[in-house]
Amino acid sequence: MITSMEKIRDVFKIGQKFNVDIENVNGHGEGIAKIEKFGKQFLVFVPGAEIGHCKIEITHIYNTYLYGKKV
Repeated sequence: MITSMEKIRDVFKIGQKFNVDIENVNGHGEGIAKIEKFGKQFLVFVPGAEIGHCKIEITHIYNTYLYGKKV
């Protein structure tokens, strides 16, 4: 189980790319997707993304969520 920032950074790296499904868009215009790793889901916020499938690159890693950009 991932329990600390250090371990989250062991799982995700800045620049890492993923194919994701944007499931919703929040009030700030950020697409919301989920990436599952080791049985845990991590939220990814993607500014400017619309609902649907897209490829993203991780840009920021926080304790409980990630930020990415469309590539």
